[in-house]
Amino acid sequence: MQKTCLYQSHVDLKAKIVPFYGWQLPVQFSSVMAEHEAVRHKAGIFDVSHMQVIDLFGADAMEFLQWLTVTDLSKKQPSNGLFSCIYTCFLNPEAGIIDDLIVCRQESNRFRIVTNAGTREKVLNHLKEKSGEYDVEIKPLENYGMIAIQGPEAEKNLRDLIDIPQLASFEACFIGDDFLSRTGYTGEDGFEVIASQETIQSLWSELIRKGVLPCGLAARDTLRMEAGMNLYGADMDETIRPDQCGLNWVISTNKEFIGKESLLNNQAAAKIDRLGIVLDEPGVLRAGVEVFDDDKPLGVVTSGGFSPSLKKSIGFARVDLSISNSCQVSIRGKKLNASLCKLPFYKKGQGQIILRGES
Repeated sequence: MQKTCLYQSHVDLKAKIVPFYGWQLPVQFSSVMAEHEAVRHKAGIFDVSHMQVIDLFGADAMEFLQWLTVTDLSKKQPSNGLFSCIYTCFLNPEAGIIDDLIVCRQESNRFRIVTNAGTREKVLNHLKEKSGEYDVEIKPLENYGMIAIQGPEAEKNLRDLIDIPQLASFEACFIGDDFLSRTGYTGEDGFEVIASQETIQSLWSELIRKGVLPCGLAARDTLRMEAGMNLYGADMDETIRPDQCGLNWVISTNKEFIGKESLLNNQAAAKIDRLGIVLDEPGVLRAGVEVFDDDKPLGVVTSGGFSPSLKKSIGFARVDLSISNSCQVSIRGKKLNASLCKLPFYKKGQGQIILRGES
């Protein structure tokens, strides 16, 4: 099992550590509720050094990534040392999702890619396999660390330690050799920092000394579910198209990309999508729970758990769109009432349950 550069700090803080895609990572430090609430109301910090960072550059870098990604990267131009972070997907020829990832365009033909931990080898192989005769160089970053500081007080706490420029949401910059982006996976304002292991260890320690709460994988999961954010391997994979998991908004149809023909052909007949689901009775939604309309199975829960903000069990359901808003789920052989709703469950500092079809 691999360990991040912050592993010893996690041990010293008595975190509960679990295996995660080949890494030893903290699932929680104090309690899931405390860590979740810290991010929602103050600030929390996450070790995300297991994410794969890849630099891609060369004369054909833009053309190459335009072919691989479903989003038009040419619309985001770097300016005055700032550049945009673009959320996008790589697809296979059948339009299944190889990975959802962030692509940052630093210069006209230089990009930084951040992939999920569980897809790192698959994405690298995909890049190498498809590069063919393109004039590109693919360089995985080595010996780095990565942290995410998230929450309404994230900027204040980080500014006390780093002289950072004004960044809009999904903007990034270099500060010397350190890479800073205003991005995250929690539904809150925040930043992610990619830097040397020594810099990351120092930042982590300084932020904790300032009172920023260290947070683990469990709070990261509850936060992203409330924010309506997919988890690769649960809500999407290579058998799922973007239109089946709420990602139509990242698709640019004005350009060619791998899987476009299959995606558009199947989209026209699509009858399945991802919706939010809330359990109306005591119980806990989990991935794999079947969703019914009366006695007819019409979908499955792909992510589920308890929402600290709503004090209800919530999740994502991939369902046939003919299903009623008032549905049932089967938990341990018992049918329980549930409701289908819009995503996200949490927006602009407030929890919300908006039934499908309501404004």
